[in-house]
Amino acid sequence: MFKKYLDFIKIIEDNKIIYMPENFDWVRDFSLPNLSLNLPEVEKRGKIQIIMDKINPIYIGTSDGSKLFFTADEFNRIIGKPIVGKILLWRMQRLSNDSTQYPSKITMCKVI
Repeated sequence: MFKKYLDFIKIIEDNKIIYMPENFDWVRDFSLPNLSLNLPEVEKRGKIQIIMDKINPIYIGTSDGSKLFFTADEFNRIIGKPIVGKILLWRMQRLSNDSTQYPSKITMCKVI
């Protein structure tokens, strides 16, 4: 395990970059630094009105009119089980005064 860690550190030092694919379970064995970029985030919540989990991307519609789209891996990382009628809390990278229709990156999603 320690040899894998050293190889991993050497790759980072040599290339000055790290690429993490969407599903990077292998990296959980290593302790990574806090990579917070202090990007603005907005937290929202709404009652789940529709879940379409048999299509790609997976779609969740909420009572506040938000349309959330997830890959299968992202959907599986939602904290709790999404069920119609439950309250969904999510954070996304977005300026608080941005009311455009442009999509935002969801950084956290949780059923409460």
